[in-house]
Amino acid sequence: MHEFFVDFTNIILIGYDIPELFGDKISKDLYDLCMKIRIKYEDVHKRCFSEEDKITEELEKKYNLRSKTISYLTISEFESFIKNKKLPDDFDLEQREKFFILKYTGNGEEKFTDEDLWKEFQPEMIGDEIKGNTAYLGKATGNVKIIKMFW
Repeated sequence: MHEFFVDFTNIILIGYDIPELFGDKISKDLYDLCMKIRIKYEDVHKRCFSEEDKITEELEKKYNLRSKTISYLTISEFESFIKNKKLPDDFDLEQREKFFILKYTGNGEEKFTDEDLWKEFQPEMIGDEIKGNTAYLGKATGNVKIIKMFW
């Protein structure tokens, strides 16, 4: 369900972001399609959040875990938990609530809990340009929207 929700979120964002970001710069047909997506899937999106919360609450009760513990598991940790019914040995809920960065690499997941490392992930501002790591090796211009997602 977790992976479905992540994939499904992209559809919802298309319905919301394209009209918000591009407004009158897109065709009426594309705008209308985005509005149809928004209307059709908005309720499903809300239900996914609600159902995910119910499922995690039930699992936390069943396995005597503190509230929101499962929300702080990575996808691979969650999959392992479902199979083994055990939290990872290095899992520290208080630390993850305080500060936690998960980086996906070709070698798997890297977890960071040291707040001093935050600067390593922050882009450098030079004038009105942002310098840092990118997923796209090219130059892009446009509006930036920061979306913070917490599972």
